[in-house]
Amino acid sequence: MRRMHKKAIELSINFIVIMIFSIAILSSSFLLVNQFFGKAEAMKARLDSDTESKIRSMLVSGERVAIPVQSQEIGLGKPVTFAIGISNILRDDNGPINTFTIGIEPCSAVGDHTPPLPALEVIYSPTIDIKKNDNQIALFVVNTKGGERLVTYKCDVKVQYSDPVTGQLKDYQLGEPIYKAYVKIK
Repeated sequence: MRRMHKKAIELSINFIVIMIFSIAILSSSFLLVNQFFGKAEAMKARLDSDTESKIRSMLVSGERVAIPVQSQEIGLGKPVTFAIGISNILRDDNGPINTFTIGIEPCSAVGDHTPPLPALEVIYSPTIDIKKNDNQIALFVVNTKGGERLVTYKCDVKVQYSDPVTGQLKDYQLGEPIYKAYVKIK
């Protein structure tokens, strides 16, 4: 009887030791994963701050609208995000705050394709209010679902402002009112 009791205690001790090792390994793996994703977020934030500084630099140099990264390559089915900066340098008779609209036509395939390829859908394009002599950065998002691999799509980006008197949208750019953003699907 004593021998059975001793084996039961040995089994319990072995179980406890294995549980401690398992918890230690599980905890260290959580720590490792957390550090990995933390570094990935830091790299993303640095990329975003680089883009933001490029936009600010372009706006300070006198551009009304700035799209620093006009071409991106991404996998099929993933959304692609573009940053755009707008500087409000409208005259004072347009009011102290102006509403700007970022309009994007559905992105069409570049080149001749038979049959014609469907356009990429714009998921998000904002309307933003900007104070006089101020600037803001906004994002617009294009969905690559329904696109084709190894095809480049062109998105026409148009920034307009709402006229405070008539309420109509007017082109904000000088000269050619359309900017281009390109999405290449891998």
